[in-house]
Order: sequence, then structure tokens, then C-alpha cells
Amino acid sequence: MKEAANISWYQYRPLWWLLLLLVVLRMPTLDRPLSKHDDFNNAVVLINAVSWQQAGGAGKFCFTPVMNFQGESNKLLEKGNHIDANGNHVYLSFGAGWYVLPYFVFISLGIMPNELALEMLNLLVGLLSTVLLFRLLTTATQDKNASFNATLLFVLLPTPLWYMGHSYVTTGILMPLLIGLLQLWYHMANQSRISWQQYLLFFLLCLALSYFDWIGVFLPAGMAAWYLVQKKWQRDSILFIAAAGLAAMSAILLILSQFACHLGWEQVEGYWLSRFSERSVSAGQSTMGHSLKIFLRFLLAGYGPLLLVVLISFFSASAKRAPHHWIHFAIGITLVYNLVFLNWSLEHEFAWMVMSLLMILWLAFRRTEWLAGKAGKRWIILAAGCSLVIYFFINQPGSISQSGQPYDLQKKLGEKIASSIPADAVIFTNLSNAKIEEWYAGRTFNQARSMDDAWRIADSLQLPKAVWMELRDNRIVELKPIK
Repeated sequence: MKEAANISWYQYRPLWWLLLLLVVLRMPTLDRPLSKHDDFNNAVVLINAVSWQQAGGAGKFCFTPVMNFQGESNKLLEKGNHIDANGNHVYLSFGAGWYVLPYFVFISLGIMPNELALEMLNLLVGLLSTVLLFRLLTTATQDKNASFNATLLFVLLPTPLWYMGHSYVTTGILMPLLIGLLQLWYHMANQSRISWQQYLLFFLLCLALSYFDWIGVFLPAGMAAWYLVQKKWQRDSILFIAAAGLAAMSAILLILSQFACHLGWEQVEGYWLSRFSERSVSAGQSTMGHSLKIFLRFLLAGYGPLLLVVLISFFSASAKRAPHHWIHFAIGITLVYNLVFLNWSLEHEFAWMVMSLLMILWLAFRRTEWLAGKAGKRWIILAAGCSLVIYFFINQPGSISQSGQPYDLQKKLGEKIASSIPADAVIFTNLSNAKIEEWYAGRTFNQARSMDDAWRIADSLQLPKAVWMELRDNRIVELKPIK
């Protein structure tokens, strides 16, 4: 282990072989048509990028994400806090960073937004996250074997393997910022005095992380709590608590001000209160039981191999002594984050990616020798093998999904809609949030309960041209003009 610690992290050959393996493992799903449920996120991000371009630039919306194409026939006819004054469907649940990043990539490269470009961006960010994680672990443990085994375990878990390569989500794309913040915190927690440059970097990283996900607001609270427990009310703890509080408040004000620039403060407040009610622990008990079943299923499928290794390590290794270790505070505040947004956390496996990363750090920090030894390595290989079996069982290679449906079913449906309905006709359909179909159709749909309901809406708004489209099992079962 001492010999491995003396090798610079970037000279560690297994790391580069791992990066190559991660690319190879993603090849079967690269540029595959959007189809699986969380490909919804890819669709809305791509629709937003096109919509911003159609409107003449993101500045027209103050960089507020929208979920519909531009044009009178693509405006939303419903009302609510999620609809702006021009009929655009806005999305304010997180900061706009995960929309802004791909938009600027598309603009900078001079390419039209497309699925492959978004997946390549996601893959590159995932590879960068892998390198940064290995670097953080080698810095903290001074053991490259343990660090590599922990990194391998994380990046081959089914959830990171999917969401840091194909399906684009906030918790995947923010990983480099999160790992950078944790690396900084490691240095700050292990030195006697913090410099003003570190405070500034801490502030900027928290601000940037919050622009992608609310975890950037929660983590500074955990860091501040650690400093208070560790150093009591000393000068450093008071300064750090002040810096953490300033970072959290600045992040909230930045996001709020940006959205209010386009919508106004009152509408943003109404949107946030509504979404928090839907996603928080206050969600109805009738949906909670169903959500709990979903959670247990994806917990085992997405993170089961990690839970197995952590459990085995409890019985096979002694923990390093580290009273008030900062990683415990990070895990604790992340658990609070998931509990605050409990209904969202129970129904989205990627909501726990931050927690899984922190569990990897805990494993590397507290079980270093076991992780680097033969016993730990055997369990890591077994867990990685199980991860790949689960991953390829769920994401079956080829043209047919594990459910038996072709992956291109929604793409073909969207293309048929595009060729069958005039561009100036408002589309009413029985489905809600059919964003994958909308992306391939290049159109935005309005929901109605029936053709009669659609006719009443179209007549009351005096729409010049509208059609009713009933969709069932990814097929058009009825398509009729109503105006």
C-alpha cells in the first residue's frame, strides 16, 4: 500500500482501463432512441434547447427552462403557476444549470440539439466524475488500491452506470461539482486555518452546485454543523458557519431572482410551494405506500451491490478511529435532503445517487485496509459483476427492451404524428407529459379527457385549427380534426 501511495494518481493504469471499460459498457445504449421512463428528462432538456433557439435565445426567458416548442400551435392552453404569460410550460423545480449547460454546448459546437450529443456530454461528465472521485479518495486514504476498488464499485453500480451515460438527470450531471466540493471540504477539515481563497472557492462551488440541484443548499448546513461540533464556537467555526449560510442564501436568491425575472416573484413562489407539496414528506398516504414499493425495488436493483459490500465490511473489518468524521455529517444532511423531498426520493432512483457516493466515501475512509486487501477485493469483484448483470438485464442490448417493446416505438410514433398533423394545428391528446413523443414529433400536445372536451376548449378559445389524437399503447387509435 505504501508503494501504491507514492505513485501519482494519474499514473495508476487501472484507472484508465476503467475509463475505457465505462465507454465500452455504454456502447449498446449510445444513440438509442429515447424510450425508458427517465429518458423523459433527455426529451425535456432537448425540447428546451430547441425552444430557446426558436425564440431567439435563452435570454428571451431569462434562461428559465421551458418544456414546449415555440409557435402558436405549440403553446399550452391550460393555466397555472407552471404556465407563463405567453403559454410556455416552465420548469422551476431545480436551478436551471442542467438545462443551461447542454444549451451552451450545442451553441458552442454549432450543432442542433440531438440525443447523441446530450448522451456524449453526459458520458464525458461521468468519466470526469470517475477521475475526480479516484483523485479525492487517493488524497484522503493514501491508498490507491482501496481508492480504485471504491471508485470501481460506485461507477459500475446500475444507477450511476445508467444516469452518468445515457439518461440525463441533475444528480448525474452535478457529480464533478459535488466531488470538487467534497475534496475542498476534506482539505478544510484537516487544516488548522482556512484561507480566504478556500472560503471563496467554497462559496462558488456551493453556488454552482445549487444551480443544478438543491443538495447544494443542504450540504453547507452539514459542513457548518461539523465545524460547530468539532471546533465549538471558535473563530474558524463562526467564519465557516457564516460562509455556509451566505452560500445557501445566495444560491436560493440567485435561482429565485432568475426565474422571477421572467415570471415575477409571486408566480415563482406559488410554483415552489405547489411543487414542494407534491414532493415532500407531506404527500398523501395513499401514494406513499405505492411509492415505498417502487423505492424498495429500485434500492435493490440500483444500489443492492453497494449495500451488500457495506454490510459485509461491518463484519469483516474494523473501522478507523475518526471521532466526528465529516463524512458522517455529509451522510446525515443528505438523508435529511432525501427525507424533505420524500415523495420525490421514493419514486426516483437517481435521487439517491448523492447518498450512494457518500457511502462509497465512508467505505473508503473507514474500511481502507479491508477494501485494499484480498477479501475486500473479492467482494468488490462480486458486487461489480452483480451490478453488470442487473444493468444489462434492465437495459437489454439490441432493439427490443426487457419488456418486449422495441426501443424505437415512441420515436416512430412521434415521427408519424409529425407527418400526419399540420404544423399550424393545435394538438389535443388524452396523454399527459408525453415528452418523448413530443420531442420526436417536434410538437407540443395539450391534454383533454375526450374529443368532446377538446372540442369545447378549442371552441371557447376560438382556435382556427385543432385536431384530436387518442393514443394508447404507443399507437394512434383515433385522429380527427375538430376545428
